Amino acid sequence: MIQWILYNQLHHDYVFDEVERILVLHSCSSISTKTSAWSISLNIYSKVVSYAAWKAFVDSAKDGDFLLSQSREESLFDYCSLYACTYLVVMDSCEAYVSHRLHRLKKTLGDRWITLDIRPNTQFLVSYNECSQTFDEPPVMESFYRWMRKKTDILMDDDKPQGWKRNYDKENRKFDRTFTDVTHLGFWESLFWQEACEYYQEDIALWGKELQPYIPVTRQESLLLLDFFVHQHLDRFGELEDAMYTTSDFVYHSLLSIPLNFWLLTPEEVIVAIESADSAINNKEWCIRQILGWREYMNQWFHYYKDEIYDQNFFNHTRDLPYRFWKPDKAPETVKKMTCMSHVLDKVDRLWYSHHIERLMIIGNFCLLVWYNPHHINKRFWEQYADAFERVVTPNVLGMSQYADGWKLATKPYVASANYVNKMSNYCKWCAYNPKEKYGDNACPLNYLYRKFVDTNKETFVKGRQSFIINHLKKIDSALIDKQTDDFIISLDRDAKDS
Repeated sequence: MIQWILYNQLHHDYVFDEVERILVLHSCSSISTKTSAWSISLNIYSKVVSYAAWKAFVDSAKDGDFLLSQSREESLFDYCSLYACTYLVVMDSCEAYVSHRLHRLKKTLGDRWITLDIRPNTQFLVSYNECSQTFDEPPVMESFYRWMRKKTDILMDDDKPQGWKRNYDKENRKFDRTFTDVTHLGFWESLFWQEACEYYQEDIALWGKELQPYIPVTRQESLLLLDFFVHQHLDRFGELEDAMYTTSDFVYHSLLSIPLNFWLLTPEEVIVAIESADSAINNKEWCIRQILGWREYMNQWFHYYKDEIYDQNFFNHTRDLPYRFWKPDKAPETVKKMTCMSHVLDKVDRLWYSHHIERLMIIGNFCLLVWYNPHHINKRFWEQYADAFERVVTPNVLGMSQYADGWKLATKPYVASANYVNKMSNYCKWCAYNPKEKYGDNACPLNYLYRKFVDTNKETFVKGRQSFIINHLKKIDSALIDKQTDDFIISLDRDAKDS
């Protein structure tokens, strides 16, 4: 029997026992989803990691083949003809658009006398069926997380949470003003990485920068990264998880999102490594929550709403997000002057990465406050981040960041003024704008953009039991706030027109 291995199933636990040979197909085709007429092109870093990780996976298998493919149907048909095979098995994808393609392909291959056996996906800790039997619709994340803790007996003592607390938010989410940077594990340019870069050399040349191999592409490298994080960074991860610094690209973040999303590591082995670590309970709980809680929850949530989320735009924001927005040297002058935006956009341009608070409360917050189309933002996040996968990006951008779904995921819009950025980063220290000023040329744009957004959407904040936010705006000069917001957005459009 031959098993077709998809790009994010690169762990031998997902190879079926009866399989005699495996096949991987590396395709550079664009992604198309229900998100209107836009197509999505993966960034060069994702392509190189995918190519190298696939090559490494095949190399570690007893019998396997790596094929470059322009047409999946023709490649599979030719491969089956070569081995006189009329039966292929594949595990269904956890990505909705890939699963749809698989089922369409099953029919077209069937018309050519090849059976494509699509088996249930087993990559997550809880299946869709089991979750739906417990909840009629996705609950709030905290309820889901508590259920998962009990179901898996992770960080539990009998029926009680270890340490007698379900979360340790008060011990975490701090900002250490004495922190500068910390050492991270680096990777050598393996033969797989070098071969991938050689294959994509024209694309890399067009990008104009050297790719930094800071992400593992093999199983062995992924295990090294997990071990390094557990023994070197876990002790301060929870405390500084939300902190942002101009001096540090990664702070204490694990960088495990790519090996987890490609399934070079399983969620079970990451959780076991963290739970058994010699570290304080607040560090272990906060890290495990990201996997057992948030990661699993996003998968369930997206599966439930995947057929409607791409049609939703709660605030009816329609302004296009120009591609130049993501290029630090071509960004609007008003954006370049904001240290928070310029620093994070520069990091994304260099590394195809920024951590979750930089995505949510810097880029996402800014985009929401200036009324960019949430579906255009979703497209750009897919294209700009190396760890971008549909079930991760779409719910986080459309549900959490841009509130396009209106209440289904988040209980409130995640917007903030300069006060939050000043509290959780050192960005404001080096900025041309003053985070404490509300009006005038020196005022941080986030201050008047935030106040204009809240003033425009009062009903949403009242419904979300956040009337206190509206009360804070009673003493503002609404006319001046409106004018500054309008002037800022006009300058944004003028400076950021696509060339």
